[in-house]
Amino acid sequence: MPVGDIFKVATVAVLHGHEMVNTFHYRILADGAGPDNAATVASLFQVNVLPAIVAAQSNQVQYVRLEVQRQLPLPISIRLDRTLAQTGGASTPSVPDAVALVIRRRSLYAGRGYRGRIFVGGIAQQYYNPATGRFFTDPSTPFGPLTTAIATGLYGAGTPLTAEPVLYRRARNGTLKHPLPVASQILVINTSAMDDIPRSQRRRQLDRGR
Repeated sequence: MPVGDIFKVATVAVLHGHEMVNTFHYRILADGAGPDNAATVASLFQVNVLPAIVAAQSNQVQYVRLEVQRQLPLPISIRLDRTLAQTGGASTPSVPDAVALVIRRRSLYAGRGYRGRIFVGGIAQQYYNPATGRFFTDPSTPFGPLTTAIATGLYGAGTPLTAEPVLYRRARNGTLKHPLPVASQILVINTSAMDDIPRSQRRRQLDRGR
């Protein structure tokens, strides 16, 4: 897996019969994962990121699979699908289906075109304060580790592969709606932060984020 390759990781889960998908992109910083590169990325994501997401969700959330596919150089047709049999980590029911926790991912550049969002559905009710209409933000909640995990790369003991989280989108017709200030059209995620106000996803499919 050459240094500089970008992989997309998609989490696929189900909540009350509705599919929830979120996508993450990682740029390889150090090679050496061996021939099964997508499998290594999937394994490191399961160790470094997925547990932090699951910890904030109700056990009504059922994870189905991870999808991993190289995006840069040009996307390859082969996609790794890894079956998951995992539920959310909290025992209380979820907040309403159309409500999500928003994690904002920021690069070093200002402006809407240079940041991204992740909509995390199925947040457990125990982390929501009905008196204020907001999510709890005290240190006892899993939101701190969650925001950190999303802004942190993939690292694994015993493997030389490392990858940094990036915002990546391919140009259509050779142009971008929001041209990026770097030739590669890749933005490294510098920080992430949560919104304590639950957000409705409006026309967005439940839990869709990039």
